[in-house]
Amino acid sequence: MGIDQIAERCGFASAGTLRHHFRQHFALSPLQYRKQFTPSPIAKSSQPRTIDGHSKPVARRVDDEERVSGSDL
Repeated sequence: MGIDQIAERCGFASAGTLRHHFRQHFALSPLQYRKQFTPSPIAKSSQPRTIDGHSKPVARRVDDEERVSGSDL
């Protein structure tokens, strides 16, 4: 999404007005902010994953010794 669309959706009169207020608040232009805080491709790929590569946790197998006595699991 471009700065023009963001400005419009946030109620600013123009992208220039958004840039002005953004720079006042963050002491960076939107472009400088993106360059400084966008994770690198390596950081994105190092996100933790489960064994099968999906983001949902995999159920852990419970051994008989770990079961709570009296449990019908």
